[in-house]
Amino acid sequence: MKHFLTTTIMAIAFTIIPAVLFAAAPVTLDGEFQGANCIFYNKTCPHNMTDGHIALEPDFVFVLGTGKYVFIPNLDRGLKIKYLHSKVKLIGKQTGDSVFAEAVKVNVNGKYKTVWSLADQNAERLRMEQK
Repeated sequence: MKHFLTTTIMAIAFTIIPAVLFAAAPVTLDGEFQGANCIFYNKTCPHNMTDGHIALEPDFVFVLGTGKYVFIPNLDRGLKIKYLHSKVKLIGKQTGDSVFAEAVKVNVNGKYKTVWSLADQNAERLRMEQK
């Protein structure tokens, strides 16, 4: 009985502790979108939207003011390109070096404007499914 109780407690501990440690933390990050290859290879990224190198970038990362970067896997590549090098607030849940975006706000004339939100995307998807 004592062995069973010890084993049960250990099983619960090994299940709960990792879940708590690796749970996504809500974050609001300030930074900008930049080409992933530019960041990985320390190259100067194009700042001009007509530069053909932008088309060659496989993906874009969100670069913080500290120089660190995070991946945003649930955000469309086109949106990242549209706001390339703009001042952006990214709201979401972070796990390691990835952020599951919930909202993107872009600085327009000194004020942040929501240009994308997960809630709006889900509402639009539901509206389209009902047609």
